[in-house]
Order: sequence, then C-alpha cells, then structure tokens
Amino acid sequence: MKTKDDPKFRTIIMTLACILVCVAALPLNAIAQQPVEVADEKTPQQDPKEQLFSLSIDDAEIKDVIEALAYQADLSLVLPEEVTGRVSLRLRDVTWQTAFGAVLQAGGFTATQTDGVLFITIAEEEELPEIIAESLSIEGFNLNFANAKNVKETITKLLSEKGKMGINERLNSIVVTDTPQNLSLIRQAVQKLDVKAPQVMIEALIVNVKLTDEFKMGVDWTLGTSQNS
Repeated sequence: MKTKDDPKFRTIIMTLACILVCVAALPLNAIAQQPVEVADEKTPQQDPKEQLFSLSIDDAEIKDVIEALAYQADLSLVLPEEVTGRVSLRLRDVTWQTAFGAVLQAGGFTATQTDGVLFITIAEEEELPEIIAESLSIEGFNLNFANAKNVKETITKLLSEKGKMGINERLNSIVVTDTPQNLSLIRQAVQKLDVKAPQVMIEALIVNVKLTDEFKMGVDWTLGTSQNS
C-alpha cells in the first residue's frame, strides 16, 4: 500500500485538494453582490464525503486513486493484490460517493465498509451500476458465533427487490447490498442471530464395584454354568 510520502499518492491528494469546490445556491452575479463574511470558527466543517468536487485523472494507477479517495474521506483501506490496472476519468461537481463508485466501476471492483474500514474486492457483473442508479449501500458483517450459511436463509427473506447477499465461508462473514433503510433492519437481525449458543454439560459418573464372596449384590454369577465345573 502506498504511504502518504509516496510522490504519486501526494500528487493525487494535491489534485483532489485543489479541485475540491463547494456549490453555492445563488447565481454568480448574485454572489458577486453579496458582502464577504468571515466564517465562524465554531461552525462545524462539512463532511468531506458530502462536498461536491471535480476530478480529472489521466492514466493513473487505480490503486493510487482509491487510496487517495479513501484518505480524503478519512477511511482505513484494505487492498488485495487483485486490485490492479489504470484509470482515466473526468468528473464534475460530484459527491465523494459518486466519484468513489465511478472509480470502482471503471476497474470492475466493489467495496464493503465495516467499522470505518473499506475492503475492496472484485465486483460481480452489473453490481456497481445498480448501486449507483438505485442508491444502494454495501455492508459486511463478520459473524462471531453464528454460521454464515445458517444466517443466509433468514437474511435473504429480509432483502428488498434490489437487495443481494453473499457469504464468505472462509471468513464466516456475509456481505449485503441493499437500501440504507433495509440495511438498518438487517443489521438488527444479524445482531440477534449472532449470539453464543447455550452449552449443555454432560457429566458421567463411573463407579467401580469389586465383587467378593461376602458382597455379591444379590447376583447369582453361577447361573447357567455347569454343575460339574
């Protein structure tokens, strides 16, 4: 993974910073007539992912672009070796989510977010266009107690018409693509399903009994034996 000191990474970050622009609600001539106001230092800053910006990239490593966008949104990132290739794009007045989705779509990748960490994987066919067009979100769930296969049947019933779900048996996790509202319900369902199963303890008691002539417990051990023996 590239570091903040990498020249290519710094170049993309500087490009994003230079072209980041906020869209005003008034026309240009009206803005020119308005007095300049100093922003209140106590005013909270806008979330970088909600700001509008333009992006122009020519034949850049897609890993560098993904890392730069993740850094811009202050998100941790996990990139597998399969994320390779180069990308060129021109975007104007778009949100961070649209820009990030466009970059992923151009490379044929998708992303899942868990606890502020982005996991980049190879996307299924036509998955990303649906995400952008239908305003769908992706979320991954790591299961601690429940089995991903057993959870799949229950979660599938909660999906919307556009919802999808995949499982990773090796990591015992599920990845759900659905509307934000439906994801909230699925998140609650996963929390109820992923609980530790009660354990039943079976205790065996073994008693050794030594039989003697004085203590035979009322059992006739000579029954069925020959009288001549």
